[in-house]
Amino acid sequence: MKFLILDDVTTNCAILGRLARQAFEAETVRMTNPIDALALCCCERFDALIIDYFMPDMNGVEFSRFVRSLDGYRDIPIIMVTTADEQKIQSDAREVGVTDFMTKPVCMVQFRERLGARLAVEGARSMH
Repeated sequence: MKFLILDDVTTNCAILGRLARQAFEAETVRMTNPIDALALCCCERFDALIIDYFMPDMNGVEFSRFVRSLDGYRDIPIIMVTTADEQKIQSDAREVGVTDFMTKPVCMVQFRERLGARLAVEGARSMH
């Protein structure tokens, strides 16, 4: 399993990457720049994207809109992690295909349950 972790704060990337490795034994690619991450998604396939909302150059909703238009990214889980618990952000994010949300600081139990459920749905969908 391979996850892309996207957060402009390197410490947050490291924490989320460690959670992904502990919870799912996932290989992680950590990036701090959404434009570079989008370019990487054009040539690599990830099983899940864990992204921040507040980033320079492009926020998480804008990033998700672009990534959903790429081949192979229509149905993969996109989990948005943010300090904001605003309905407008969540509504906009759901419109472009964000799968679920977690509020920082993310705990291991929440991370495993939310992302695990989404990965299970995606696994079942790909078997049909």
